[in-house]
Amino acid sequence: MSKTGITGLKAGTVLAAALALQLAALPMAQAQAQEQDTAAITLNGVTVYDGTALLLFAARVAAERHGTVTADQIAAIVQSIYAEDGYFLADVRATPDGRAIVVTEGVIASVSVEGTDPRTFDRLRGYFDPLIGQPAPDIHRFERAVLLADDLETIAVTAEIDASDPAGAHVRLVAIPEASSAGAITLDNPARAFGDALTLSFNQEYYAALQPGDLLRLSLSHTEGFDPEDRETMGSVTYRAPVGSGGGYVETYLANIAAQHDAFGTLQQTDRAGLTGIIAFGYPVLRSIDRYVYGLVELRGARTEVDVGARRFNSELYALSASWIDGQALADGGALEYALDLTYGQQVSVPAGLDAGDLTFWYLRAGLDFEIPLGFMPDASLRFDATAQFTTARLPAAEEYVLGGQEDLRGFPFAEAQGDSGLSFALSAGRDFRPATGAIQRIRPFVFVDAGRIWNNQPSASETTAISLASAGAGVEMQMDGNLYLRGHMGFPLTDGVTQRTSNPAIYLGLTRSW
Repeated sequence: MSKTGITGLKAGTVLAAALALQLAALPMAQAQAQEQDTAAITLNGVTVYDGTALLLFAARVAAERHGTVTADQIAAIVQSIYAEDGYFLADVRATPDGRAIVVTEGVIASVSVEGTDPRTFDRLRGYFDPLIGQPAPDIHRFERAVLLADDLETIAVTAEIDASDPAGAHVRLVAIPEASSAGAITLDNPARAFGDALTLSFNQEYYAALQPGDLLRLSLSHTEGFDPEDRETMGSVTYRAPVGSGGGYVETYLANIAAQHDAFGTLQQTDRAGLTGIIAFGYPVLRSIDRYVYGLVELRGARTEVDVGARRFNSELYALSASWIDGQALADGGALEYALDLTYGQQVSVPAGLDAGDLTFWYLRAGLDFEIPLGFMPDASLRFDATAQFTTARLPAAEEYVLGGQEDLRGFPFAEAQGDSGLSFALSAGRDFRPATGAIQRIRPFVFVDAGRIWNNQPSASETTAISLASAGAGVEMQMDGNLYLRGHMGFPLTDGVTQRTSNPAIYLGLTRSW
């Protein structure tokens, strides 16, 4: 509710009822005087509120603040009500004789775009066309259109409003070109394979490759280890393109690796070989400067190499997922994001004699990310990440919740433990330092602790019913001249895992060069 007390209230009956209670509390003489003052003033041009109730409410506020009621006072209060409710083009003025108040709620009459090619022009105009000619446009719809335009790859967009024409405001969009491509190459080691294997990864992105606002990403990685079984080459192609004028997008993904979107809609590639095809549709339910809400629907087909018991086979399945992702910036400079995801899937077939999970299955996933600055220490922050998965089904191995890896349970290898249901969290704290000289632009030492637990429904002889893991450690991130980025950490298991013991730390080191 706004400071004036009526933000979002469009029904005059609610406002009038509240006013009646307020007037009842006034001395009789003051209430009668206010009604007489208000009766001499008319309010014209109001469509988004009940005009009579709005006039009485504004008069009541004026009487409380000033002891008198004038047209100028009422006009100022009505103007603030429109502004607080987001009607940014509204103009409220009292007539010179003080007997009437005229409200111009505003309209966007035209939109121009500068600095783009014709196809990008059409895309940008598409976001603003629904606003043209609509009476009383609100800042939330306008802000959404600007941000959707700015979300397009290759351009940054600024908007200017000229409201001097009584016939309607003119919006001038200026598109500033940005990079048309970006890439990176990374040399690092797989989780818990420091000194035993190296991975070289290449990523290249092209923006506006086929149409304005799209993204084409090519990824290739090769792992070379002393053990021949650790040698593998994996690649993927991702294409994302905007669809329609509402900000929706379609994304396709093909890879010879097991992958899926996590609860937050982020594409996660695993260490498992296989074939994956994904088509997804995302839509911004809410898009503002400090908050976003996205819905995501994904259809995925996968064939993944898995081990059940002592036997390796290709697990083939199809899965349909729906996700809800809600994120916002916090007033103290922090950020909060949560997500929910429901998946239903079906295996193509299960080899005879193997307990490879139910033919049809489902699971619910949730995630929470929270980051806040540490007020007692400059350039320091605390981050908390948590994810969970729940199901009553016996899941295929490729769909199980896993613990361990480079970002999760960092003291353990990928999939140190996995189960039908599970949860995990990671808590980390670090501080940024920016040396005044030298090749290092930023250095961030950090410490972390992470823990998790998995459960299996009706576990087979080769599975554990449940197990908990925990690890802790420290690391460092460095940004250096030449677009170099170095990241490393050492994680110590705090509990014994399936294959790892507490006395055996894990080391990760990665160097990235971007362009």
